[in-house]
Amino acid sequence: MEEKYKVEISEIKITPVHSDNGLVAIVSCVIDGKFFVGSIGIYCRGSEYRLTYPTKKYRSSSMSIFHPIKRVIADQIQQAVVEDYEQLIKADITSE
Repeated sequence: MEEKYKVEISEIKITPVHSDNGLVAIVSCVIDGKFFVGSIGIYCRGSEYRLTYPTKKYRSSSMSIFHPIKRVIADQIQQAVVEDYEQLIKADITSE
């Protein structure tokens, strides 16, 4: 990965949810210590995860509030968030 595309993902906050459509958590985090992003959804289907970013419905269309425009950035965010989510789930299972 090119150094110019490396980002620091910190202050990851995960709120687990129970949903019928695969949504397992809502996440917020800080990128590069400068930009707070929230309302990121973690969806799980089988063992695959995907993140969704918030949109605003206006009339008959949806507009993106924010989302990564480079795949390499999206992948870094997803990796950091999913790692924290899996640790949270593992800790929850072992505490039962």
